[in-house]
Amino acid sequence: MEGYYSVKEAAERLGCSTKTIRTRIKNQTLEAVWEDRGRGMSQWWIPAAAINSATSTIEVVPVVKPLTTTEVRALFKEAVQEELEPLRGEIQNLRAELESHYRRTDERLREATKSRSFWTRLFNKK
Repeated sequence: MEGYYSVKEAAERLGCSTKTIRTRIKNQTLEAVWEDRGRGMSQWWIPAAAINSATSTIEVVPVVKPLTTTEVRALFKEAVQEELEPLRGEIQNLRAELESHYRRTDERLREATKSRSFWTRLFNKK
């Protein structure tokens, strides 16, 4: 047909697949005319004007690549490390506090037991 493109020609002109052209026709985002010639010879024809207007309105679709398990593991490890970093400082402070407390308690016990004899300490007599 003069002034019309087949689905394959339209796909080549627009730089996409024939499936995309058929989807656009189905969604009515691309104008097309159905030519019914019977016996498996029917096809869609896209007007040249529709192709020209379609090239001026290019649709950009972002493509998101799925992450591999290695990438997910690395991201997870990084997130956990970021969350643990402040806790490490707290843990060190608590350890130092605990050790100081144990040292003071140990010193107090030693002082308390120095003045008493073994038997006094054993039977808790003064």
